[in-house]
Amino acid sequence: MKKHLITTLLLIVSYCSIAQDYSITNIPLELLKEVNAVKRNEQINIQIIDAGSYTLTKSYTITILNAKGDKYAQLNEYYDKLQKIKDIDGALYDAKGKQLQKLRSKDVEDVSGTSGGTFMDDNRVKLHKFSSPVYPYTVSYTVATKMEQGFYIPRWVPQQGGDMSVES
Repeated sequence: MKKHLITTLLLIVSYCSIAQDYSITNIPLELLKEVNAVKRNEQINIQIIDAGSYTLTKSYTITILNAKGDKYAQLNEYYDKLQKIKDIDGALYDAKGKQLQKLRSKDVEDVSGTSGGTFMDDNRVKLHKFSSPVYPYTVSYTVATKMEQGFYIPRWVPQQGGDMSVES
């Protein structure tokens, strides 16, 4: 019980420490040149449950500068029997950093993670995309996944494309 309380408190402190102002004016000007999106931050936390399982929590925030950057506003989370998505949170912010919308569970689509040629497969994908008719806008997502497959750390890619800059 004490271990879970300490873990919960650490997650709350961690969350509060990364809470920030998502105003476009806080992005250094050199990061805005010749890009369509800016990754404002990304954090990955791993909590070991036992020898065969752990919880992976990913949080990231991306500012979309124009229509070409809209592809970075989409959440794609793959899962199966060994990777169970426990929680998804998200929010949409305007250029001044004001929250416009919060992710609702009914807004997250759950689709097959394989092509149409496979008859039976457990691979699934949770999808969501915030959009705004006004640029720039910012999206923020947090996904908690319970991993039941030993200790495998997923690949980390800080920059998803050449048209994205990374703040932190």
